[in-house]
Amino acid sequence: MYRILLLLLFSSSLFSQNVYEEYYRAVAARDYGNTDSAVIILDKILAQTNDTVLMLFRSSLFAQSGRYEEAGQEALKVVNAGNVSAWLPAARYAAMSGNQEKAMDDLENYLKTDRRLPDNMLKTDTGFSRLMAAERWERLWKNQPADEWMDLKAEVYYRIQRKEYDRLFDLLDQGLERFKDRDELYYYRYLVFFNTQNYKGALQNIKKALKMSPGNAMYYLACARLYRQMKLYGDAVKQYEVYTVKNPYDILVYPEIVAACNEAGKYELAVKYAEIYLKYFEKDDQIWFRLGYAKEMLKEYRLAIDMYTQVLKLNGRYADAYFRRGMCYFEMSDWENAFNEFTMTLDLKPRTGEVFYYRGVSQLNRGDKVGACRDFERAKSYDYLQATEYMMKVCKGM
Repeated sequence: MYRILLLLLFSSSLFSQNVYEEYYRAVAARDYGNTDSAVIILDKILAQTNDTVLMLFRSSLFAQSGRYEEAGQEALKVVNAGNVSAWLPAARYAAMSGNQEKAMDDLENYLKTDRRLPDNMLKTDTGFSRLMAAERWERLWKNQPADEWMDLKAEVYYRIQRKEYDRLFDLLDQGLERFKDRDELYYYRYLVFFNTQNYKGALQNIKKALKMSPGNAMYYLACARLYRQMKLYGDAVKQYEVYTVKNPYDILVYPEIVAACNEAGKYELAVKYAEIYLKYFEKDDQIWFRLGYAKEMLKEYRLAIDMYTQVLKLNGRYADAYFRRGMCYFEMSDWENAFNEFTMTLDLKPRTGEVFYYRGVSQLNRGDKVGACRDFERAKSYDYLQATEYMMKVCKGM
């Protein structure tokens, strides 16, 4: 949901490169659980600019730390800066702090801006659930204007959260009869088909949504994820690249882009996205691993070894990092180090035929024919049949 918020708000808020970098340092700090550090970074940025996106981000961090009154005060600063939609988070934080009257006041102010609340808000937003006991709640509810489209979207969202996909098909079909020009309904149909693994139906609907609204960045992201599921990795990468152009601020999607680039054999592109991401999330062992794999596939074995070493500094039990590091040594004909890495891999994953096979080849090249044949036998026992050829040539008669 935070990604959607950014998409809506960044259209009217442009960052300088320096602010952009600081912003993602704050995002990284939040994701590493260092909420206080994220707030400090935002304090530094907001001393130079009154950007409402950053202010809302800081308010969400206050709320995440249980500082609901400060979160509400920050949301009100956003209102005073001209973004009246922030009355809604202000009301939410007031409700979460237990100040029901303040929450009701803020909700009434929100409704005065020609907005309304979805009928199922209490079911989908637990922050407001305690307002049901407020005396003013029923009156406020009855007095707000009707909005059939918003009610439909809210009901669809609620059903998606509950994974009631059978009910959703009927609901969306009924919605399309009333709102034929709403691209969001085709996107919701995409979500239902995607989550029920009907990828053909999902593709038809996301293409309709894109045709109706080609400027919607989220649709390109949805299309990219669908193509990955369909193993159309090259097509997925193209859609991811369009998405990053239309929404250059979403660095949190970079890990899946790196994975898609590796799957598509676009290793230089994988390196590009991985290196940008690691500037902010340097403790992500998965991205270090994917960067190492891309370097390995580019035959930059020494650099790949460095990447895999970084993985193991972060996670000493990452068996695949030992194996891939061993494969780099293997390709460099460094049989001793290859043997050691494969042995470390087997300590963590003892029933892996492929590793026994490559350790066997390494042992053979080290001059240990007996050890090699023992490994080939183990590889075959774990159904790695490629070992059979070596057993027939090298181990026959032993």
